[in-house]
Amino acid sequence: MVRFLLSLSLVVGLFTSCPASQQTVAWVFDGDTIRVGDKRVRLIGVDTPETEKAARDGRKAKKGECFADEATQFLVARLKGKEVRLEEDPTGDRFDRYGRLLAYVYLGEALINRELVEKGYGKAIRFFPYHRKDEFIRLEDAARQQLRGLWGRCPPPHGRPGDRRSRSVPSRSGN
Repeated sequence: MVRFLLSLSLVVGLFTSCPASQQTVAWVFDGDTIRVGDKRVRLIGVDTPETEKAARDGRKAKKGECFADEATQFLVARLKGKEVRLEEDPTGDRFDRYGRLLAYVYLGEALINRELVEKGYGKAIRFFPYHRKDEFIRLEDAARQQLRGLWGRCPPPHGRPGDRRSRSVPSRSGN
């Protein structure tokens, strides 16, 4: 019984650790990261193309990836200055390796994470657990097939090195 109550309190704590109240989006960093209040928030389950990074700390500047600006502008138009609700995922980590809160972001009833994948602004993340993973992969597959967003505008290979599903790989015969 004690073990059950501890498990129940852990699950309840995961769902309630992120305030359910409406909070204003103060800033959009890129297509999958925003600032809500004093929290930097990474949208769970979606990976949008990387924006251009300025040179700093002795590192070279990085050119932005195809469709990065469109993904960022979509998020700015949808969220900046608007009231959103954050929801954490009970199956994964609370923060990423950069200290960003991992959350689903709702604008009214609309799940913004889902919209990004469905409209082709980003890919479904496949390498971390989250409870909407299968749904987001199906949405990405549909966006890919219908050439929505980056899938219709960016040259192959789509995604990062190592993403075999989104990369055209030559056959052994060289064709």
